[in-house]
Amino acid sequence: MMDGRKKTMLSCAARALLGAAFVLLIAPLVALGQLSNASLTGVITDASGAVIPGVEVTALQVETNTSFQAVTNSGGRYAFLNLPTGHFTITAKYKGFQTIERSGVLLSVNQAANLNLTMPPGTTTTVVNVSAQAPLINATNSTIGTQLTTKEINDLPINGRNYTQLLALTPGSTPIDVSQSAGGQLAPGGSNNPTLQGGRNRSNYYMIDGAPNIALVFNGLALVPPLDSIQEVKVETQATDTQFGGTSGGFVNLTTKAGTDHFHGSLYEYLQNNVFNSRNPYLPNVNVQPFRQNEFGFSLGGPLVLPKVYHPRANKTWFFVAYEGFRHNQSGTVLTRVPTAAERQGDFSGAWVPGGTALNAIYNPYTTAADPNNPGQYTRTQFTGNIIPTGMINPAAAAFLNEFMPLPNFNDPNKARGLNFEENIPSVYDTDSLVVRLDRNLTDRDHLSGHYMNFTGQTGSSSISVKPMSTTVQNPNRNITAEWDRTQTPTLFFNVQYSYMRSDFPIVSTTAPDYVDTWKTTSPDAFPNPPGAPPWLPVYSFTYYTTPFGQGNNEQDTTNQQLTANAQKIWGEHTLKFGFNAWFSGR
Repeated sequence: MMDGRKKTMLSCAARALLGAAFVLLIAPLVALGQLSNASLTGVITDASGAVIPGVEVTALQVETNTSFQAVTNSGGRYAFLNLPTGHFTITAKYKGFQTIERSGVLLSVNQAANLNLTMPPGTTTTVVNVSAQAPLINATNSTIGTQLTTKEINDLPINGRNYTQLLALTPGSTPIDVSQSAGGQLAPGGSNNPTLQGGRNRSNYYMIDGAPNIALVFNGLALVPPLDSIQEVKVETQATDTQFGGTSGGFVNLTTKAGTDHFHGSLYEYLQNNVFNSRNPYLPNVNVQPFRQNEFGFSLGGPLVLPKVYHPRANKTWFFVAYEGFRHNQSGTVLTRVPTAAERQGDFSGAWVPGGTALNAIYNPYTTAADPNNPGQYTRTQFTGNIIPTGMINPAAAAFLNEFMPLPNFNDPNKARGLNFEENIPSVYDTDSLVVRLDRNLTDRDHLSGHYMNFTGQTGSSSISVKPMSTTVQNPNRNITAEWDRTQTPTLFFNVQYSYMRSDFPIVSTTAPDYVDTWKTTSPDAFPNPPGAPPWLPVYSFTYYTTPFGQGNNEQDTTNQQLTANAQKIWGEHTLKFGFNAWFSGR
């Protein structure tokens, strides 16, 4: 019996191992973790074109003075599988040949660059510096995309300093505005959520430092970091690499700035104000509407030094922090339609459908009867003179109209529109965005990095109610990542990343202190609140008329956690990639 149990256990273990191996093999086809760094490969030859094995190749990142090492194989090929984005100097050294130094090599997000070098004979003390050549080519995959560099992000005009507005510059990008699919309304300046290569714009996949930046509430962009914290943005309109999957749209891969060996920072304030604005030339008698917009912030990055606590001999830890605040206050004129004094008493004899095409007929609901001429349909009798008898008016509705709905105050010269109420309503639109990033080189082979991001947006406006009422839409989002890179050998690389994304989307309607009390006094049993519920009022809408209420109260929140593990192996002329991606989503 024991032998049989052991055989059964061994058989189960063997099946488990085979299953695990199968998962590892198909993982790249299912969901390989999205890397935000770059790779650099190439072949080193002599003047005759023969490959040179054993060449020592060094990639020095200029910003942090960090070097990475590789050695060419028997085919003369070298490979750096995971390099941070930025500027590099590539140096090749081998006995009997002059040292080759290629400066000004710029690597971008998820770039698979190829750089071949030719070494002339000579001594290693002779250095040949090449600083101006053709740009690096991608000879590894057929991915189609556009890169937005720091220079373009900083130099191109952007209203509200929101980087998504630059996505419209991407070939194959089409701006779209369809209800919620338009983008993040709570991002400074409004977000642009375009369709890429004809796909649905809600199918776009947004990333920050390789981690998801998706709000599952509406499957769109979650948070917008300060513009000064963005290193670059890569838009993949046709991602053929298996590490990109799970969506039919484009990929927007953003990387944040990391600290460097020297301290750098910025401090700014952008101001717009109605005192700088002119009158509307078509409305010369109307004053300029109140308008205030302030956008302010700072950024600071460099080596991490804590006096008397942490002061390494060599810079191994770098930090970068950026904050941006956005304040927008503007008033706008609202023209709408409210019930007249006669209509509140049931007299709709003068109520016309907007457009002036027909009388807004009011029917008696108690006269509903089957239509003998049209089986399955019903008829009703219109009130005589289009006037509802006073005894048939609901007291709760009458109390509501008298207490909360304003009376007409506007005589529209265009009678066909049927508008009779005008009011100037202020709106508020505020956001705060914070980014903190840390990078540390544990060893020459191990690198740790992580970021914390917090974005809070809030917008609101008052209603036309007699008693003040406003609706506030909030959008607090948090994104946290921790990442470990390990270069086991020059041809074997590992990467592990954990990310946490929290997205809230509450809608809160606030009222004057006596709003609810007045309603309960006038109609205590009309709409009672459920036990334990806040003292909120119901939201009404009316055909052909406006409502004094906002959007009502709502709460939507999601949490998304992701764990990814990746491995890359150079095997002769081939690069093998393996990956694992686990998602945990909920509220």
